[in-house]
Amino acid sequence: ISDIEAIANLKQLQVLDLDNTQISDLKPLRSLTELRKLKFSGTNVKDLSPITELKNLEVLEFSKTKIKQIKILASLQNLKVLKCYNNKISPKKVAEFKLANPNCDVVFY
Repeated sequence: ISDIEAIANLKQLQVLDLDNTQISDLKPLRSLTELRKLKFSGTNVKDLSPITELKNLEVLEFSKTKIKQIKILASLQNLKVLKCYNNKISPKKVAEFKLANPNCDVVFY
């Protein structure tokens, strides 16, 4: 799977696992406002900005991606679990995110 444009119409979708696919763009997910859990480990995703409007997101998992920054996720007030290991994110940025989001459990190594 490399194109997830068709998923954009699944407005009531709550869980989406895109692990180990060829996706690189999360823009089609912007309209999935009921999404509670999203996984996209082992993909070519670099930009998290398309998912910052997913206010119901509680669990976000991405490892082995090209993501360098997670500060943008601070707008996700319902986020309870963030798994973001084996990425290009610095330990300092993770520590800053943890301080700013104390209700979110962060798995990082």
